[in-house]
Amino acid sequence: MTPLDRYRKHYLMFDYWNDELLEALGVSPLNSKRLKRSSTEALGELETIKVLVQEEVGAKLDPWIARRSEINRQLHAGVLNESQVRVLQRELEAQTWQFQRDFFWRDVEDRLQ
Repeated sequence: MTPLDRYRKHYLMFDYWNDELLEALGVSPLNSKRLKRSSTEALGELETIKVLVQEEVGAKLDPWIARRSEINRQLHAGVLNESQVRVLQRELEAQTWQFQRDFFWRDVEDRLQ
């Protein structure tokens, strides 16, 4: 696979798992197993994407990964009430839009390793 193909693959996988997480947050009652898996997988894809890009692009992903790690810990602890779930859902929707804007594969294809 070319570097671009690998990036696109992991970008699409992150998008998939992120959508799964958003969908799981929108369902009542919450399915903790689905939340945990989709959150963990999305975080893993972000970490992989960071490895695939040049250092300056990867540095821009550090705050995203840190926040996603915190969210992942919260979901694994299972201590969210309904209002926290809605706030988290809105935050993840905003992050999704920003991620698609800032890290779309066409925008970073010349900065891949």
